[in-house]
Amino acid sequence: MLGKDYIVITVAISVEVYPKSYWREVASMVLVIAALERCFVAGILIWFAGMSAAQATYPTKPVRLISPYAPGGTNNTVARLLSQNLGERWG
Repeated sequence: MLGKDYIVITVAISVEVYPKSYWREVASMVLVIAALERCFVAGILIWFAGMSAAQATYPTKPVRLISPYAPGGTNNTVARLLSQNLGERWG
């Protein structure tokens, strides 16, 4: 018997024995890598948030909606309602 300080892993036909201290070291490396991954993702998210905050408000110029259909038709009426709603939202 190996005792409490060793973990036995059976792989196919061979048997490999690692001390528990090795597994503690592997577990600590996994935790460090996971923490670094979280920091990297947080940094990327902060960077994208900064980029979106730096953008100018849309629209910077007046927007002109052109309806290529005859006045009084359904398409023209929808275009007029849409332009009024967008004008109220965009100011």
